[in-house]
Amino acid sequence: MYHIQMKKVFNFIGAIAMSFLALSANAQSAITLDNTNITGQVKGTIHTHTATATGVSAPKTGANQAWNYSSLTGGAAVSTNLLSDTTFSTTSVMDTSSHENVVQTSPIKSFIVYDIDSKGYFTPGRMLPHQDYSDAIITGNPKDSTLWAAQSYKARQDIIAFPATMSSSWSSKTVHPLNSKINLTSFGITNASVDINVHNITKDSVVGWGTLQIPAGSKPSQAYNVLLVRHFTVSTDSFYLNGQLAPSFMLLAFHSKQNDTSTIDYSESFYRAGTGTPLLTLDFGYDGTYTTPTTVAYDADNVQSGIENAGLDPQDFKIFPNPAIAGVINCHLYKNVGTPWNLSVINTLGQCVKILKINGNDNLNMQLDMTGFGAGLYFVHVNDEYGNCLISSKLEIVN
Repeated sequence: MYHIQMKKVFNFIGAIAMSFLALSANAQSAITLDNTNITGQVKGTIHTHTATATGVSAPKTGANQAWNYSSLTGGAAVSTNLLSDTTFSTTSVMDTSSHENVVQTSPIKSFIVYDIDSKGYFTPGRMLPHQDYSDAIITGNPKDSTLWAAQSYKARQDIIAFPATMSSSWSSKTVHPLNSKINLTSFGITNASVDINVHNITKDSVVGWGTLQIPAGSKPSQAYNVLLVRHFTVSTDSFYLNGQLAPSFMLLAFHSKQNDTSTIDYSESFYRAGTGTPLLTLDFGYDGTYTTPTTVAYDADNVQSGIENAGLDPQDFKIFPNPAIAGVINCHLYKNVGTPWNLSVINTLGQCVKILKINGNDNLNMQLDMTGFGAGLYFVHVNDEYGNCLISSKLEIVN
């Protein structure tokens, strides 16, 4: 009986050890996103593509997923122009195609601003250009109107709070103060000051990690290492007329009410290293179960097909001596791009114990300092600027 029990114990331990080895050998671990591997948006054009949401399934959550949305079809190409703006910081840019709902039936131009710092990739606020609207479509009176002066407001909302990895979460509560002049001739209101405070609550959490494929032209993209971020936002509005709570007759004219909910949204986005633009976003509208997507959009910039980037030739990556005594170990690599890559060392527990930045291109000779590391088996991975593992090799340290 004792012999049988010990055999079961040894088999159990052996199974655990093999699972750790398999995990390390395949470089299966959640990426971490921070300001060392994500860049903020810059002046220029972002290209995305929408897709038909009918029949598209919600992604599974959890660890080590292999999401494949490369068969998405339909939709249309979308271009978003970002302009430099120094109202918030020297690195901020604004999207002049965005809008904001002040009441459910009345969106206004509201240019969302993007920025990045050591704490996160975020929106520091918004800018409103001067704009005048007829309110006839809302109130039914062609003489009614709302006038918006050019204005901006600061209210930080993290898109990704650094560092972000599996089980990370962040949230924010912000107030967007919007100021306008309104004319409601039927009620004798002329050029009156109306302030709208939009109260936003946002909640984000990383609910999965793994690899993701999307369309890359007519081919499936390579499998990118990603985090799946689940997002929720709700916006409620409060209204003031000449500094006092707006009367019910004015709110009724705009089919609204105090603390009215103008926006509820549930969405999930996949983020990779290298860019703040999500690789894929599924919007679920009012579906708080995140079950049925209503819209789907994916990144169309710098997305390579699996055929275009098949990884490195094993002949182009060498580690020597191997086996080696703990100390300085030589690495040779052929690199055909100038963007930085990372060389990471993983132990048999799946823990990253060393990272070496790979700069430059062409034939590169590097030194990996393993001084002080214990004897055993390690796995060395080379990851590109997007976090994708290009090649792996084993390294044995001996006494």
